[in-house]
Amino acid sequence: GNSKIIGSYISLITKAESRYEGILTEVDKVKKTMSLKNVRGFGTEGRRDGVNEIPPNDAVLGTVKFRVDLVKTFEIIEKPTEEPEEEAVDPAIVA
Repeated sequence: GNSKIIGSYISLITKAESRYEGILTEVDKVKKTMSLKNVRGFGTEGRRDGVNEIPPNDAVLGTVKFRVDLVKTFEIIEKPTEEPEEEAVDPAIVA
């Protein structure tokens, strides 16, 4: 299911042609949202043919929730690293 892509570093382009990259933290199928953390905005990068281009944003935007129906495309850049099984924590330790 979708849980496999949680934690992936993804790049998405919204319907406004603006590109964002960040780490996927949540996909809400009911509310049709996807949340990314450590988000950077790269603007429209010429996808609007020079009309009302959105400039890139140097600041890290933190956590951003996107409406899935306003996301045009997204791709997984890097999948989360699989945790090795043998490093299991002692089950006696609660926190």
